Amino acid sequence: MKKKNKKTKKIVIFSIVAILVIGVVSFLIFNGSAECSPGEDKCDGSIYFICQDENFVSQGEIPGKCGVAEEQWKETFYRFSENVCSAVSIYPDDKTVNDYLTLEECQENVEIVTEEVYQEDANETLCGSGWVTGNCPGDINDGYWNTFGSTGGPSQTAYYYATYIKPAGAESSSYWKVKDMAGTTNVNIIPECFIGTKIEFRLRVNAGPSQFYVRWDCKDINSGNWYQLRSENEGSNYRAYEEAMVWIIVK
Repeated sequence: MKKKNKKTKKIVIFSIVAILVIGVVSFLIFNGSAECSPGEDKCDGSIYFICQDENFVSQGEIPGKCGVAEEQWKETFYRFSENVCSAVSIYPDDKTVNDYLTLEECQENVEIVTEEVYQEDANETLCGSGWVTGNCPGDINDGYWNTFGSTGGPSQTAYYYATYIKPAGAESSSYWKVKDMAGTTNVNIIPECFIGTKIEFRLRVNAGPSQFYVRWDCKDINSGNWYQLRSENEGSNYRAYEEAMVWIIVK
């Protein structure tokens, strides 16, 4: 009986050892064929690899991996060139000192270029009563700055109306050029009269009995109110010579 037990023990030990050997060999064979573990990655030059099914699989060049620069997207900037701001679509790395994030920033560099445009004849004119014959129409709107108009007699007020159509680009710094008995003057136009597409002016020459004056007015086309821009009074010398418009236009 003792010999039989010893033989049985040897068989059991041998079986255990065999199982362990087979397990170790299988482990080595199994792991020896695995190139990588889940979650593992690597670089080969600029090529990025990730572990899939225990093998490294190339992902190509990936921005931000293996020394490859982060991918950039084109953005809109405003480029200042030849005194003009224009929208451009470029990569941020290509931005120059003349490229701005906003149009407002870019336009701070723009130099406003203007020109003066002289308009002698109004687009529309209207003569009221009270003028000496030949003065209106005639002397006060004939384009000659040495001829003048006055009322036909004492205690009279003569009216003249001139309407100008605003050209494109006209600035509020445009002015009304007038001449009366005090001389030639550039009259500033108030904002209330510069709205809309046209400007309406009025000339009044008054011959007493208590006052003698020449007044130059403009009209608020929204309210219909008239505003006095200039008034001259030199005794009985009540004369109006000429008027014209000088436009300040942005080129």
